Amino acid sequence: MKLFIGCSSSDQIPQKYLKDCEEYLKKVLKNQELVFGACPTGLMGISYRIAKEYQEPVTGICPEAYKEDLQYLDCETEVLTTSISDRTDKAVEYSDALIFLPGGIGTIYEFMTAVESKRNHEFDKPIILYNSHHFFDKQLECLEKIYQEGFTGEKVKKCYHVSDSAEDTLEYLGIKKRTYHLMTAEGKIIESMIPGTIGGNKKLKIYGKLDCPSAKRWIEKGYYKKNRVFFPDEETAKQAGYRPCACCMREEYQEWKSQKTK
Repeated sequence: MKLFIGCSSSDQIPQKYLKDCEEYLKKVLKNQELVFGACPTGLMGISYRIAKEYQEPVTGICPEAYKEDLQYLDCETEVLTTSISDRTDKAVEYSDALIFLPGGIGTIYEFMTAVESKRNHEFDKPIILYNSHHFFDKQLECLEKIYQEGFTGEKVKKCYHVSDSAEDTLEYLGIKKRTYHLMTAEGKIIESMIPGTIGGNKKLKIYGKLDCPSAKRWIEKGYYKKNRVFFPDEETAKQAGYRPCACCMREEYQEWKSQKTK
């Protein structure tokens, strides 16, 4: 999914927003493409760096007035616009959903423009407002006043979703969180959001690296898959009673062998 992230480009905002939104983006941008305002600083810069760490495609949408910012970025797709309003239109065009984090006038403008465009049936994509540390409380109170006093119908609320966590955002977008099945030190299989770092053969009680050439050969031949297990780390594999692979972990295997013969 291509996610547009609208947010602050300032490094001078309070640290609580930078830290919280970084954790949020690490979860939300996993396995997703980034579309953003092509700025290397602030929350925009954080979203860009996270997408690059995940090796996900990045689309940078930048007004002509700020095109110099593109030289500090490595975007797979670069889109130059004639104005800020044009950038908002392109953000909608290039993304599957729009997410807004704490930001200044530009962010508020983009959010309100997106809501108004969706209200007028110009597009029908999810719009999410991530209310980090209650940043948008006052804006939401203002919108409530507008609804209550009849300036705008409450059905406009259906045009956007206010989110308080990455988990809520992913659920709203219908993105299924990937889970991994790992073996514990007690030999039980549990679900984890973090992938294993060590592979194992539960029949032979051997553990090794995920790219072990020996394991790869047997898997390609159609064997071993039913006995394949994964561990969060090497220490857990040891505690579960597994020994090192002689092929991909020779030093560890020799050490295990020498200790066994003592």
